[in-house]
Amino acid sequence: MLNYIQASERQASWAMARQAKAINVFATRRPPVLGEDPPVKHPDRSRYATAEIMAMFGIGTGAAEHLITDAELLVQHLPDTFAQFSDGSLDQRRVRAVIRGCENTPPQILHEIENKFLNSAMSCNPNALTRKVRGIAERHNPEPIEQRHQRARTNRDVWITPLPDGMACLGARLPATEATLLFNSLEDWAKAAKTNGEDSHGTTPTGRPSRSLAEYRADVLMDLLHQVLLHSSSGSEAKESAAAPPLPGQPCGPYFKKRIPAVLNITVSADRLLGASNDPATLDGYGLIPLDDAKELAATAKFWRRFLTDPDSGRIVSVGRKTRKPPRAMAREVRLRDPVCTGIGCDRPARSCELDHTAPYSRFVYSSDGVVRPLGETSLENLRPRCPYCHHVKDDPHTGWTVENVGPGVTRTVTPTGRVYLQTQGHMAAPF
Repeated sequence: MLNYIQASERQASWAMARQAKAINVFATRRPPVLGEDPPVKHPDRSRYATAEIMAMFGIGTGAAEHLITDAELLVQHLPDTFAQFSDGSLDQRRVRAVIRGCENTPPQILHEIENKFLNSAMSCNPNALTRKVRGIAERHNPEPIEQRHQRARTNRDVWITPLPDGMACLGARLPATEATLLFNSLEDWAKAAKTNGEDSHGTTPTGRPSRSLAEYRADVLMDLLHQVLLHSSSGSEAKESAAAPPLPGQPCGPYFKKRIPAVLNITVSADRLLGASNDPATLDGYGLIPLDDAKELAATAKFWRRFLTDPDSGRIVSVGRKTRKPPRAMAREVRLRDPVCTGIGCDRPARSCELDHTAPYSRFVYSSDGVVRPLGETSLENLRPRCPYCHHVKDDPHTGWTVENVGPGVTRTVTPTGRVYLQTQGHMAAPF
């Protein structure tokens, strides 16, 4: 059985190597559409190859770009790695580890350093292999690390990844020294809190302050964010909040209210609030959350925004359809109906998307038989959220993409390579 599993892994590696080579060929050979200029950073790559890949696999823009970039790196600049991948002697996990280790390394030096890590790659843990490759690439990189660091700092970011059971992972991309300093500070505070048995605003299933070190780290982070970001309390607590925060090992206190100064959109049915339904509440940008969390947030809310919905269909009543810019109520309904970008495969949350008129509002387009289509209206049927990239691919006549309404809530997309995709509005699952 182990031999069979190992053989299956080699076969999978062979197939993925063939796919990588095909993706690399497609990205460079697809005939450009009228007016298309190649990307500045990748002059040999078709500008809209990414859109075709994301539509075919049903994946987001970033994932499609990674597929193309990784295939190009592997096939063109790591020929020995690709050869071992092709014959199955190097598995997918190690190939991904090598690619991670080669990130932001000048392509012209990659083949020179392959022999320094490839012979022992298969016997190396993937994470350890990434560190090894990255270390070798750092030592052979002709550009000083100071210059690369200043450029890399522009990629600082914070993001959230939903997890099951009402949890989420908050991640950040920061300069290494600052990130390490922050983590070590959280570690020191958490160890002090655990040693002294201090309570925090976080809770455990048992309701007691005896937490693991990991739980304390998470609670310390939230405590610090509360002190910096939250509204201060009134009265005597407001006076206490002006004092310096306690040092590790000193007693803690309720210095700030637990209220983050940002907007949280929560959807909960009236039947659920009345106890006549078991439907959970929905937090925009995350998904289902316990009703108790929704009630706690509602108790400290400065205002409520009410949506009247049809109890059978859940459809929100819309108002106003006669201007190019949709009224706020209509825009909210469109984003609630389609919680993610409606570009094929894209998963960007609708709240960060533009609202696109499927049938253009002010630009005439032609059907496949040459007939001029009527201008589109600002209506629920014609509006869809699209991220800037998907919006550009659809609306720029130079891309060669056509998108049209073919039925209630149904669009038909034809790509420059002739592929046809049908999509139904409101049937896309939210990225929760």
